[in-house]
Amino acid sequence: MATAPAPTRPLPNQSELSALLHHLYASVTDPRELNRFLSQCSERIGAVSAALAICEIETGRWRYLEFHPGPVDLARVYETHYSEDDPVKAALLRLPPRRFYFSHELCDEHMQRTHPYWVEWFATLDYSDVCAARIPLGANYSCHIGFVRQSAAERFGRPELNFLDLLLPHLEQALQMHSRMDRLKVMADLAQEHLAQTGAGCVVLNGDGRVIFRNRIAQELLRDGSVINEQDSVIHLTAPTADTRFRKLVEECILTSRLPTIMSGGTVAAPRPDGLPLSVVVLPYRALAYAETVIEQGSRAIVLLYDPDRPRKDPPGILRELYRLSDAEARVCWRLASGEALEEIAAAEGASRETVRSQLKRIFAKTGTRRQSELVRLILIGPALWAQVPDRIQSPGV
Repeated sequence: MATAPAPTRPLPNQSELSALLHHLYASVTDPRELNRFLSQCSERIGAVSAALAICEIETGRWRYLEFHPGPVDLARVYETHYSEDDPVKAALLRLPPRRFYFSHELCDEHMQRTHPYWVEWFATLDYSDVCAARIPLGANYSCHIGFVRQSAAERFGRPELNFLDLLLPHLEQALQMHSRMDRLKVMADLAQEHLAQTGAGCVVLNGDGRVIFRNRIAQELLRDGSVINEQDSVIHLTAPTADTRFRKLVEECILTSRLPTIMSGGTVAAPRPDGLPLSVVVLPYRALAYAETVIEQGSRAIVLLYDPDRPRKDPPGILRELYRLSDAEARVCWRLASGEALEEIAAAEGASRETVRSQLKRIFAKTGTRRQSELVRLILIGPALWAQVPDRIQSPGV
């Protein structure tokens, strides 16, 4: 049995309201703050429990963001047994959004009689009163927020709902920020995964040329320090001539990052004493207008690092997985895309020209292409192009 709620406290003063909103907006970067926000709201209005849920409109699926405090499995039990019979949920979808409603507006006596299963479960929790609101989140999602009181407590009054209505615009704005942050995180994860799959290190420099971001591959190269290193958040190439060229490119790219019509950027080969040089690509970071940030300056540069010694999946292996090719077919496919003629492929593979032609016909059938030009175009725009191109493609026995 849950403990009885504390009596309703007076409406917060300015400093208390600021502290409450601080938890709400801080939840954009720290989701735990959302629970603190609901907890303080519940205490303020004398509620014993609060829930915040998101509905995916197209599928009708619900996901609880927070459920405070309540038993740990309360949300799961509700979703399993009582969600479909919930008159409050149905009423919120029907009533105008962006305002809190009293219990009698959400579930009148007629609704209670037609939803006895849910009403009985609600009573077993010693709940007797509820207030709730709905916030639309674009065309795809809807957020429901609700508070409940125990049977021993008085019903919610107009002061409590006025207070909650005051918070609704802030909650809507915070949820919109959550949504945008989720999209940005997905895009950032996709970008980093792409760079990892291509074996590329990535460093972002601010307007002062100092490092503000580095991915895992770049961290490894900088930590090694034999070709490229970081000192006081500034990138240096160990070879003086290459470093001078690199410094100039960084300066040019930062200056032109706000000028989309000016082409800039370039590459530097950073020599390595015991291996192939590290390829360093410097580009201006041209952020979209709405992607500008407050903390960092708008002028930036991107440094991409390509290490030929870094092990990566070879293109024939990618083609083999994509189109279910045999090992021999995958090698023929990549040699053809690399510009080799059928006679050259046959000689390199130790096979006759007719054998290679037969393999090519099977490749056409598996890839859905009809001629060599279509096949080459398919390969050059696909993921095999991201992989490391080996010095030579070895056939069995070579």
